Amino acid sequence: MSTDIGRRKRVLVLVEPNIRFSVGEGLTGMGYDFTTFEDSHRALHSIKHAVYDVVLIDYSKTRDNYPFVCDARQMGFSGPVILSTGDTHKFLERYPRALRDGIIDRILEKPFNYKELGKALKEAIESRE
Repeated sequence: MSTDIGRRKRVLVLVEPNIRFSVGEGLTGMGYDFTTFEDSHRALHSIKHAVYDVVLIDYSKTRDNYPFVCDARQMGFSGPVILSTGDTHKFLERYPRALRDGIIDRILEKPFNYKELGKALKEAIESRE
């Protein structure tokens, strides 16, 4: 049973700049607290010192945040991770064990809307409670 009933869930967001603002607007509208990062080094530093309920990262041809998640897991982050990508096939081809080994909990296909983001967050958080 959760001891933090009523507490707003905290989301660490490490996504490409062109969707960072809209993701932030969606999270605010859904009542989440969130912190966005431009680079994985700052995000890793933050994950050492702050509590996050879920991590949202992205994967694209020019941005691969999967190594960040592996590092965060090694540092003890046990919360759910949602990966957004427009190329699920390419991601799973490169990291075939990501879902099976529980490094990534869910893939959210781009483009996505606020409703899809909210559903993914809710399901990911509930799956770990």
